[in-house]
Amino acid sequence: MTDNVRNGGDIDPVRARIGDNVRAEMGRRRRGQNWLADVLGLSQPQVSRRLVGRIGFEARELVLVAEALEVPTSAFFQGVAAPADEVRAA
Repeated sequence: MTDNVRNGGDIDPVRARIGDNVRAEMGRRRRGQNWLADVLGLSQPQVSRRLVGRIGFEARELVLVAEALEVPTSAFFQGVAAPADEVRAA
């Protein structure tokens, strides 16, 4: 059994990068997971799974977070390779 399965699911690198970027923006504004849970109407564990990449954020959730943090949604995609970039790198 892999660590990802043991810990509740696979961690997708793109979802994890987006979660890292959301977390970084939250940190800049001194906001925590409970704050984000309130913004999204989710439980803290659901937010945690999104931030680590086990569950992807829905587009509407990213829009809500961007509005609440007063950042463009593009801030959450910094460092995320486009599929064409991945194919060229292979």
